[in-house]
Amino acid sequence: GEVTVQQPQIAIAQRGAVFNFDDLMKRFAAGDTTTTPEAPVEPVDFRFENLRISNGVIAYTNQDVDAELKLINLNVECPLVSSGDPKEFYRFDFGLDKGGKAKGTFLFDLSTLDYRTTYALDSMNIGIFFPYLADYMRTGNLAGLFTSHQEVAGNFTRPTEVATTGMMRMNGFALTDPKDEKLFGLEE
Repeated sequence: GEVTVQQPQIAIAQRGAVFNFDDLMKRFAAGDTTTTPEAPVEPVDFRFENLRISNGVIAYTNQDVDAELKLINLNVECPLVSSGDPKEFYRFDFGLDKGGKAKGTFLFDLSTLDYRTTYALDSMNIGIFFPYLADYMRTGNLAGLFTSHQEVAGNFTRPTEVATTGMMRMNGFALTDPKDEKLFGLEE
């Protein structure tokens, strides 16, 4: 069957090492309280076609530095998830509420834990990272547009063995002091 989720909204909040969903993780990660059946259980066959998330929003807030990152117009498609096929292919695209957009694909093999993703992140406003500078330096503003087109491949059981190829570019980078005097700048 088909499954479509329209306009889901997810809010993630963090303060220190604590997230707003930690209580749920703790509750559902509790030990198995079910008894083991005596007879072997046959695996359940399933097949889902055309899984979609349409126009979703994911908002992440770091309460320690009052920073928010919001993915908007999030769309994800997966043509097939099946017990008979360990490979899953996803296509995604989204915008960032403070500037930028991304699109790409993700291929995951459940039998080997190999993955491959190709993405294009265009004109992401790096000003979203400004609140994180406060602990390290007194600054007035951070500006620039970051673009990255990459292909990344690896295996989840070997996180240090990742292969990547592509390009990265920064346009209009500027860092100013508290009086808004330019400390450092770079056009491209």
